[in-house]
Amino acid sequence: EKQEKYIELKDEQEKTMREIFKYNNNIDEKEKRSVNSNITANANLRLAYLEINGQFFSKDQLVEMGYYEDVIKCVCDYYDTMEPLVAYDEIKSEKTLKIYLDEYYENVIFLYRTRALDASEFN
Repeated sequence: EKQEKYIELKDEQEKTMREIFKYNNNIDEKEKRSVNSNITANANLRLAYLEINGQFFSKDQLVEMGYYEDVIKCVCDYYDTMEPLVAYDEIKSEKTLKIYLDEYYENVIFLYRTRALDASEFN
């Protein structure tokens, strides 16, 4: 009898341990799903926020993406087709360039002013 009772109690204990193990696994799985769900929800909210705000980029992001490098190249490629003095006068009168070139505007103006002065010295 004692042996049978021992086996019975041992089986019950093993059954309880299996149930505990199963329960803990379910909890772990639910926690992981919850964390993943939160990550997904946050990513979706960030995307929605960017769409609402027109996806404005910070200055650092623009530099990293090569925006200013491309704009300066584009502007210089255009104005390099003109005589230096004409290019300088055109750049000074073009008000929207300051918006696109931002802090590089003064450097581009200085470049074309220097070219215009150099060209006028040789003429």
